[in-house]
Amino acid sequence: MPASRKTRATTLAPRSWPSRPAFPTNTRTGAAMADTSAPKISLCAKAGQVARASCRLPHTPAAALAAILGAPAIDLFAEWRKAQIERTWELNRRGEFEPFDRVTASALQKVAPRLEAATRARLCEAWLTVPAYADAEAALRSLGQERCAVLSNGTEAMIRSALSAARLPIATVLSVDRVRVYKPDPRVCALLDALAPKERTLFVSSNGWDAEGCKRDGRTVAFIDRGGAGPALPPDLRVASLSELASRAQ
Repeated sequence: MPASRKTRATTLAPRSWPSRPAFPTNTRTGAAMADTSAPKISLCAKAGQVARASCRLPHTPAAALAAILGAPAIDLFAEWRKAQIERTWELNRRGEFEPFDRVTASALQKVAPRLEAATRARLCEAWLTVPAYADAEAALRSLGQERCAVLSNGTEAMIRSALSAARLPIATVLSVDRVRVYKPDPRVCALLDALAPKERTLFVSSNGWDAEGCKRDGRTVAFIDRGGAGPALPPDLRVASLSELASRAQ
């Protein structure tokens, strides 16, 4: 992963957030939807709910770990994911920024320091081809005239690579690289304002902390309950799948 010099940023540290939250073992891409008045807009947020990383699927970080270790690696992957997100929060508290590919590599080195550097680099590349949930493509297509985008902690290159690998029909990508600060800083959600007014968007994610961050920022939020920890603040809408979300939007 290419290194990038740290950059200072004045951030709002998530002091009220738990220092050790419960993280699901899946990585996902979230989504957001708009109200019923035209023009409509639907926004998707990376690390929410369109894509996943599971030991049962090839070409995922967890599966890559399992292949190298020769055994199921769901616990190690959960630690990697946890360290990855905690690193972004640490950078926010310190007022610094590193691109997400570097954050991902640093997190893996922290939880698996005995792995060779070349092996860690290969594992990190699995984040570029995370498969989609089975309901993702059909749900996105059924939204029809809704405008879709990805809002992500990932770099734009990481996001576009994952979308291409999953064959998801989303063209607009918003990376935190534009504001050089990570979720849940409100400047990340503010990137959505360039696409539509706040009251015309619905942010959707299956990561509780992600959904809660946007809810604290005054956004309308839908939470996809895929088994992970839910948001502390009640979302405006809670559904079990993207399919259910799409059907309720019609």
